[in-house]
Amino acid sequence: MTEFITPKQIRQQSRTGAFTGQTSGMCPGYTQANLVILPKKEAYDFLLFAQRNPKP
Repeated sequence: MTEFITPKQIRQQSRTGAFTGQTSGMCPGYTQANLVILPKKEAYDFLLFAQRNPKP
């Protein structure tokens, strides 16, 4: 059975290394989003990578 926790709790556990697993579906009622921020000079290479590797 999957344990349901708050997004704040999972972030805290991830930062300390207490949690290293998959987070999908752990926080019902919340939407998970991922963000990548990188220098402009690397953006095009990352775009190509993302397009060529469309699966998570």
